[in-house]
Amino acid sequence: MTVRTCSALGNLHPQQSPQTTSRGLADRGKLWRPGQILTVGFLDGAPALRQKVFRAAQEWAAYANIKFQLVATPHLTKNLKSTLRITFVSGGSWSYVGTDALGIQAGQPTMQLGWLTENSQDSEIRRVTLHEFGHALGLLHEHQHPEGGIHWDRERVIAHYKRTNGWSEAQTEVNVLAGVSGSQFLASAFDPRSIMLYPIPAELTTDGYSTQWNYMLSDGDKALAAQLYPKRQATYR
Repeated sequence: MTVRTCSALGNLHPQQSPQTTSRGLADRGKLWRPGQILTVGFLDGAPALRQKVFRAAQEWAAYANIKFQLVATPHLTKNLKSTLRITFVSGGSWSYVGTDALGIQAGQPTMQLGWLTENSQDSEIRRVTLHEFGHALGLLHEHQHPEGGIHWDRERVIAHYKRTNGWSEAQTEVNVLAGVSGSQFLASAFDPRSIMLYPIPAELTTDGYSTQWNYMLSDGDKALAAQLYPKRQATYR
């Protein structure tokens, strides 16, 4: 089973003590303010693909008090100054976590959806978009949940992600093996249905534990989004 895992950039401070909220995992130090309008622009990509991505991202806004506003780009420009800037350049998919996007130079991407093309199935576009926009809202990888209890086969995991992602041992440690916890993180019950969880092949665990692809927001994802971004807030930029 081949699994591609994205990089959530700039989010890890492992091995401290967690605090609790609804199901899921998020970095509360990188959350946007409830009611904030996040402008979204595309640096490249076919119009139909851009439209599908933006439409899929709106699912988060149905539960979180966040608004995504599309920046019209009739002529794609590298000087784009939208809050979230998306590229479809091949080479992987990733996103900066939450407000870390504000520290990225204008015109540079804050999110890459390199696994998606015009030929991608709608279900795949939705899955990848929901996952990466989850990072953009401050959510972290569910497989790094402090209560996940995943018994990784370390050597096999390192070999797997070197083969599938071209990652070094250090990159695999940060993106897969290292558990996330700390006073700045919100963590509760591990959610095996979360859109933020990648499938785990049985051969990568010592006890044969495995999970499959998740293609939609789980009830836990929806509850976490609503708790992180409560609706009873004034809307402002």
